[in-house]
Amino acid sequence: YGFLMYQTAYLKANYPVEYMCCLLSTVIGKEDQFISYLRETKRMGIHVMPPCVNKSQESFSVESDTRIRYGLLGIKGLSSAAEQILTARASGEFVSFYDFLERVKLHSGVLKALAMSGALDCFGFTRKTLVEKVDGKIAEKVAKVLKEREQGQMDMFADEGEALIYGQIKDVAEFPEKEMLAEEKRLLGAYLAKHPIDKYKAFVSKIGDLK
Repeated sequence: YGFLMYQTAYLKANYPVEYMCCLLSTVIGKEDQFISYLRETKRMGIHVMPPCVNKSQESFSVESDTRIRYGLLGIKGLSSAAEQILTARASGEFVSFYDFLERVKLHSGVLKALAMSGALDCFGFTRKTLVEKVDGKIAEKVAKVLKEREQGQMDMFADEGEALIYGQIKDVAEFPEKEMLAEEKRLLGAYLAKHPIDKYKAFVSKIGDLK
């Protein structure tokens, strides 16, 4: 037991990012332990980046000497969708939201989870825009155009389909911060980007300075 403690202490001291990345991966779905390890990761000056369909692996992964990327399997409700995303991404990163919809066939519930967890932020739309549109005409038209292409009825899918679909996307104002943080906590098991009480910490700090 003592030798094991020595080994883990050595790894934590000399390979901190890799060590904490492995620890976080072992507690996916175990909220209490995850929060504890996440707190320690932040204390060590290591940033845990939000999930991203273009950057995340299934589990947590090391991005740099100070950054760990949140794994897709850590998003509640994703299940087998993580494997689908990675399989599709093997041929190259998704260049747009439209490209993602074309290459990964997911139902609206999974798309909403991806949007609200921040995994689709890389496409440049607000999370509210994606959540509001993914259930409506965009999703329907994507399905229709894909079907037409499979049946050989559409030769220029990239040109006609993208114009058709993007014509329906108009970016709208983001969700209130409180709602976004609550969804992040629900889907990821912890507040990742910031904590709701952070603004009060700053206020308390200012009061302390006045004293």
